[in-house]
Amino acid sequence: MASKSTAFCPGHITAFFEIIDDPDILKKGSRGVGLCLSKGVVSTVEVSDSADQEVSVYVEHRLVENTVTELAVRKWLGSRKLGVTVDTLNELPVSQGLGMSGAGALSTVIALADATESDQTTEDLVRIAHIAEVESLTGLGDVYPQATGGLVVRESPGAPPYGMVKKTEVEQDVVLCILGGDLDTREVLQDRRAVERINRSGRERVGSFISNPDFERLFILSEDFAKDAGLATEKILEAIESCAEYGYAGMSMLGNSVFASGETKILENILKRFGKVIRCEVDNRGARTI
Repeated sequence: MASKSTAFCPGHITAFFEIIDDPDILKKGSRGVGLCLSKGVVSTVEVSDSADQEVSVYVEHRLVENTVTELAVRKWLGSRKLGVTVDTLNELPVSQGLGMSGAGALSTVIALADATESDQTTEDLVRIAHIAEVESLTGLGDVYPQATGGLVVRESPGAPPYGMVKKTEVEQDVVLCILGGDLDTREVLQDRRAVERINRSGRERVGSFISNPDFERLFILSEDFAKDAGLATEKILEAIESCAEYGYAGMSMLGNSVFASGETKILENILKRFGKVIRCEVDNRGARTI
């Protein structure tokens, strides 16, 4: 047997969130609000017969080890002996709050299921990718929204059947600005005081958005959250405030990056002063084979 499939998973920005811990990993995650992006991760998976379980993951054609994607593949395989080669293309920067680790894992297991003609549901695959990401401490809530697309409210944490998400389709451009170096999600998630600040600030804003959901309020609450939780640097706040006259902006969680929407071309020019600018749209379709 030798088969091949390719899948795409959108990037995902979390605007504000609350961390929910639980001994059951399917219930562990976050409540929050975010946007799926038209740029993300494209993963091509090739499956072959093998005398043993062999997994190779390439990112930008370079062999990498101990990734979230590799863990997701091994969880999908269980005890099955197959050779799996994954070639991943990241359309957005990693470690910048754009959901690349979750997108890599989810696009890979979707392609893997398609290549093997598995009868697994999307929810089955979301569970696998969610577990891999949470165990790796690279994220707590990107995977389920990435499966649905759109503006997504994570009303309850975790993966199906416990996690609950509400999707709204949005036709909007999004301007991203990468202001500097990577932000280590693991480091933040392991900082008890940072988690306490995030939860205090996030719980209030998630509840507020659920009671009055609105695209513009997502940005306003994101800026408030970044300030209140102590996550935004002076440069991030300056970049957000520079967009005020021509649209709205917020901080991508958890990254050294900003996202904005409004008068797209003007916002692109404004944000170029702060860092690398990437233009995309809201993706309303979610993860899928291509």
